[in-house]
Amino acid sequence: MIMGLAARSDVRDAIEFAGKLADFLTEKGVDVLLDIPLAQKLDRYQNKQCALEDMDVDMMVAVGEMELSSEHRVISVTKKFH
Repeated sequence: MIMGLAARSDVRDAIEFAGKLADFLTEKGVDVLLDIPLAQKLDRYQNKQCALEDMDVDMMVAVGEMELSSEHRVISVTKKFH
């Protein structure tokens, strides 16, 4: 299985979460491809980068942030894993 990951490259929490998710998936034997802006922020995945429009993956996860208030933040993932 090949998993594509994208994240808001301007949101530090989204980058960190996507990096942890990529690490977890890699440890579980899942091949990951990161969109170019995310891979550029995560040095350890430089060899796993691909433009979104060129990704040929089985599943895509997008990590972002929506500010609900100055005190609450939500990081959303488009797919939950078991």
